[in-house]
Amino acid sequence: MDHRSVVSALALLVLAGCAGRGGSPIATPTLAPENPPCTSNIRVISGEVDAGAGHRFLPVRFNNVGETACTLTGYPTVALVDADG
Repeated sequence: MDHRSVVSALALLVLAGCAGRGGSPIATPTLAPENPPCTSNIRVISGEVDAGAGHRFLPVRFNNVGETACTLTGYPTVALVDADG
């Protein structure tokens, strides 16, 4: 069996699996109400620096230390600054 035949067979299996049984519709999950954005009570904790393949990796964890749930969205911006900020 050549590469195209294998890919075609796999695609048919995936499509057959997506069809479901008996033609019943797939349930759409409901989303929970959104929490307010996090504006305070966030603790930032950096992990251990790791390296590999010429790159540096530093995990950063954001902990909500407040009493209510909140949502972080977007992408963090990283800036290297001196002691004066």
